[in-house]
Amino acid sequence: MISADKLIGPQRLAAIVESARDAIISTDSQGTILTWNPSAERVYGYTAREAVGGSVSMLLPPDRADEVAEVFARFARGERPAQFETQRVRKDGALIDVSLTVSPITGTEGEIVGATAISLDITERKAAADQHLHRLAAIVETSTDAMVSWRTSDDVVLTWNAAAERLFGWSAAEMVSTPGGLNRLLTEEHSGAIRESLERGEVGLPIEARLQRKDASEIVVSVAVSELRDVSGEATGVALVLRDLTAQRRLEEQLRQSQKMEAIGNLAGGVAHDFNNILTVIRGNAEIVLKSLGEHALGDRIREIDNAAKLAATLTGQLLAFSRQQVLQREAVDLNVIVVATCDLIARVIGEHVQLDRQFGADPAVVTMDHTQLQQVVLNLCVNGRDAMPDGGVLSVRTANVALDDSYVMSHLDVKPGQYVLLEVTDTGIGMDADTKARIFDPFFTTKPEGTGLGLSTVYGVVKQSGGQIVVYSEPGIGTTFTVYLPQAVTDVAQVRVEHTTPAVSRGNETILFVEDFKALRSLGVRILESAGYTVLAAANGTEALAIFEEHSGEIDLLLTDVLMPQMNGKELADQMLAQKPDLRIIFTSGYPAHTAIDEQLTEGRVAFIQKPYATHELATKIRSMLDGQPH
Repeated sequence: MISADKLIGPQRLAAIVESARDAIISTDSQGTILTWNPSAERVYGYTAREAVGGSVSMLLPPDRADEVAEVFARFARGERPAQFETQRVRKDGALIDVSLTVSPITGTEGEIVGATAISLDITERKAAADQHLHRLAAIVETSTDAMVSWRTSDDVVLTWNAAAERLFGWSAAEMVSTPGGLNRLLTEEHSGAIRESLERGEVGLPIEARLQRKDASEIVVSVAVSELRDVSGEATGVALVLRDLTAQRRLEEQLRQSQKMEAIGNLAGGVAHDFNNILTVIRGNAEIVLKSLGEHALGDRIREIDNAAKLAATLTGQLLAFSRQQVLQREAVDLNVIVVATCDLIARVIGEHVQLDRQFGADPAVVTMDHTQLQQVVLNLCVNGRDAMPDGGVLSVRTANVALDDSYVMSHLDVKPGQYVLLEVTDTGIGMDADTKARIFDPFFTTKPEGTGLGLSTVYGVVKQSGGQIVVYSEPGIGTTFTVYLPQAVTDVAQVRVEHTTPAVSRGNETILFVEDFKALRSLGVRILESAGYTVLAAANGTEALAIFEEHSGEIDLLLTDVLMPQMNGKELADQMLAQKPDLRIIFTSGYPAHTAIDEQLTEGRVAFIQKPYATHELATKIRSMLDGQPH
């Protein structure tokens, strides 16, 4: 063997060509093959004897027959060398992908007399690249996010995946390569915002936008933007990844609304608690003064004071209903019966300009609720619908038994799947805009010239406290629909606590421990009880009450205590006293009755509850019934 350093000139070049891994072929200007190295035999399958002297056209597929002439034409124009990817045909007829670098061969006068082609078989690499592209295309097509791209020069949509079809409603055929297709999806404002984000370098950062679907419905989407570039690196288009946020934003809004209502409810309940203490003092003193005045002319004025206090007590009751802080008397109630009775009442007052339409399901719509509160829900919704139609219209009330499945629960907070009773009240009135609709359940918010603004807030509180849900749909000029879902009763048998008629008030001589942190009410209570013959031990808080209980040498027959107090609440006080005196009778009282902690005790015979504000005779009656062993 002769070493490479022994070779000179043409011999060394020939050795390089013969040992090269790439196929190297040379032809004359007519395309006749002049040289054919061993790698050309391996790539194309022809031996040098078979190839040399033949036409290079034997390697060209039919659809590429003009490539050789085109290359020589480029050389004639002074372009060289030519590098491109193409396909060639092997001896066995198989198509292969090759990367070609073609250089001209010049004669002594500089004329082009032939060409040299260096061929690299890229079939496997191209197949791998194609497989990679197919894999990427499959990922795009099966993505749950909409993926869209468009050409910036003319805003023509280039790609539109299956998720985009599902999200927006337009098919790929309707969007891709269609003039103006992009305008169906994006307004000029949207397109401008996307281009501005790219100019600021905010590639990949999500933009939130409201877009319209094919059916004109509006959705909220997150849009991630990126640039499309060609092989030279020049920006040619824009790619978007769009994710539907509509359901997420709806749930977030429901959560915000729920949190807002909870905060307002806590505030309303706190106000009602303090206000009820004050009202109890007003009503109690008014009653005492009335008794002492007899037939005095001032009696009418005092009764006006008491009536005003009763009206204020009704308002606080509505606040407590809104804040879901009422002690309920639940029983099995057929909603259809309530609706019939309420609609009969409403029909007499709504006027001839309003048509009342009632639709009932075939089966009884039984719920376990406070009967009075359920009446209040139906009445308030019907009155609200009537007031929304000053020029007349149709008020529709519908009931039915329905099932709420997992798909409904996924888009609505605070609801469990199961069987519900539907109450739907629809009016064809003036409707509401979005801002008004967002506030309709707020206490004291009203669009009416007169009214307290507590009707719908009361409905909201009652429905929520009963484990249900209320949904409102409204459009200005079209009308409003309130949809209420209440948990369906498992049985028709009511398991409820009922307030029985108590015996007439009589005097007593027992000893009562009265615990109340509101000084004016404590003084009034002592005066009322002592005037009825009872011995009263008064305490301002639980700690003071315990000390009196332990130091008192005589019998204590009954504990009358506020539930919410500083230092120690009424439940904790009662538990400690019961541990020492199990037969002690107890009456809890409060103007803020969110007291699930005492519900279990209320089912026992020695424990009862009286709601503030109470009249003096109501308190005396409750105490007497407890001491006589008739707590209800």
